[in-house]
This record gives sequence, structure tokens and C-alpha cells, in this order.
Amino acid sequence: MIVDDSAINREILCRQIEKEQWTVEEAQHGRQAFDLIAVHPPDVILLDFMMPEMDGFQFLEALHNNPAWLKIPIVVVTAKELNG
Repeated sequence: MIVDDSAINREILCRQIEKEQWTVEEAQHGRQAFDLIAVHPPDVILLDFMMPEMDGFQFLEALHNNPAWLKIPIVVVTAKELNG
């Protein structure tokens, strides 16, 4: 699953992942991602941190509140500088 508010970023990532024969679901923000996860939990999540409605930090916090989703690997894909 790709969770990113940028349609261009989602398209680029989606093309690369589909070349490897993976099925990709896309969400524009964290709230939309939760709707999709509830129906079909993904094998991995590619997550942008800077999104409207529910940013990546809020998404991670909410995701970790559900024990069934704790083992989903998350790869952060963001332009935000992460330190500390």
C-alpha cells in the first residue's frame, strides 16, 4: 500500500512496484488508508509523513493502537528531514 497525498509520487511508486508483480493499493491520506486496511491489510506500507487530514505521524500512532496491524512493515518515503 502506498499512502501519499501526491498523485505523482503514488504513480511513480506504483509503476515501480507493479514491475515486480506486486498488487498495489493507493491512499491519498491516512484516513483513506485505514478504510483500505480494514478491508484488506497490506503486506507492507510505503508512507509519506506530510499529508492532509491525517499525517504520517498520526497514522503510525493510530496503526499501533490495533494489535492486528502491529506486524505490518512500514517504509517511510518522505521529503521531510527526519532527525532526533
